[in-house]
Amino acid sequence: MRAFRPATHSDASQRQSSKQIANDTWSFEHNSRRLTARIEASAAIETELETINEEGLVFQRLAIRLKEPSQSGFVRIVYQ
Repeated sequence: MRAFRPATHSDASQRQSSKQIANDTWSFEHNSRRLTARIEASAAIETELETINEEGLVFQRLAIRLKEPSQSGFVRIVYQ
């Protein structure tokens, strides 16, 4: 039985990549698998990839921000 070894930042960066294809579309690849995320929103948005470091684990998350304040609306992510 092999012992569990969490991925280090260098391990993860070798096997994963992400890029913004359009203002509302991101492509993520991990271990030769690809996922496209298209973001739909009721108002103008901006997106960016953020690197998070929590308890020694480094990962990325997609930040979605509304450009203007809003009383109501929606944000939908369509994965392909």
